[in-house]
Amino acid sequence: MNGYRPEGIEGIAPLAAATDFRRVLEAGGDGTGIIAQQRALSRWGKDLPVALYLDPAREGGLEHNVWPFGQDILKVTYGGSYGRTVRRMRNGTLALRPATPLEYLDRWVRHNDLFGDDTRFLGVVTDREGPRLVIAQRALRGPLPSADAVADFLVASDWTPLEGLSHAWISRRHRVAIFDARPANFVLIGETPVPFDLIPVPLDEIGFP
Repeated sequence: MNGYRPEGIEGIAPLAAATDFRRVLEAGGDGTGIIAQQRALSRWGKDLPVALYLDPAREGGLEHNVWPFGQDILKVTYGGSYGRTVRRMRNGTLALRPATPLEYLDRWVRHNDLFGDDTRFLGVVTDREGPRLVIAQRALRGPLPSADAVADFLVASDWTPLEGLSHAWISRRHRVAIFDARPANFVLIGETPVPFDLIPVPLDEIGFP
């Protein structure tokens, strides 16, 4: 995955990005809340040219502006949020909520580990809506799988449906739940549904023993 990014930017693995960002956040001494994380993004030194990454981007769903570049898809988080995560609410239910920058980076660490993905972190663009994170994924070309094909793939991979929620699955072996596992977030490659945009969350973060 070299040589495809504008201005020669190659990107880094999400794990390296998350580790480095935690260092910057800790050095700031402002805590780990969303405001502190947004301030840390501005100190991180990962700034990208705004026009180069936002001008060609188009709305791509609930989480990103997207645009194709060569053999890849570039994704830019919407201003004011960093994708979605799942939280346990006070009434005990699970709900999709805006993620913090760290939660977003950690999400792609897990996605890469669980599904052999090759998502890379490129940097930060800042406009009037605040700092946004930019990632790159290899473009997957193929039809959408059926819901049955997705379910068969997940069951065969040792995932179990999470009772009471749609498109949510749990793996005790991996100690992770995945959310938003809809057919629209898979591409059928041959006979295999390949996930590219799920939301993995550790079980202990959402109150599972």
